[in-house]
Amino acid sequence: MEQTNEKKSTSNIKAIAFSKKKLIELRNVTVTINEKNIIDNISFYAEKGDILGVIGGSGAGKTTCMRLLTGQMTATKGKVTVLGINLTGSKEINRLKQRIGYVPQMGRVEDTYFQFNALRNAYYFGAMYGMDQKTIYERARKILGILGMNEELLKKKVKDLSGGEQKNAFQLQ
Repeated sequence: MEQTNEKKSTSNIKAIAFSKKKLIELRNVTVTINEKNIIDNISFYAEKGDILGVIGGSGAGKTTCMRLLTGQMTATKGKVTVLGINLTGSKEINRLKQRIGYVPQMGRVEDTYFQFNALRNAYYFGAMYGMDQKTIYERARKILGILGMNEELLKKKVKDLSGGEQKNAFQLQ
């Protein structure tokens, strides 16, 4: 059994990794919104092979961490690096977005997301990255194959899918 290493942080969230090349790193990161520190001087990393859990109470900054790591927002202070790409003031965020995916919490997207079928949602998110419909469809079919899912999933409204199928539909993004 591998040893657990708790990565130190001064914020209200803790990052715990079970270790083995740094793939993600937040170093002295602060995010301030409306003069309130959402994340306050947090530092952690995950190496290749790590399993990382981000734990904290409601409003502690877990979703903000995910948004930083996916390039959806930038830090007020500090450095964010993902797959060797420095996201702090970087113009390389689009390069990163082609290599990672993110399944958000339910809530904000569910009102519209669940009304459409999985393929229409894949078209929407793919278009955000400048992909054409043919490429999006081919990638969606490939991902379904990897997940062991039937192509019929693409035609069903997300709201009519099982919980596991909904998670797979999110991965098509």
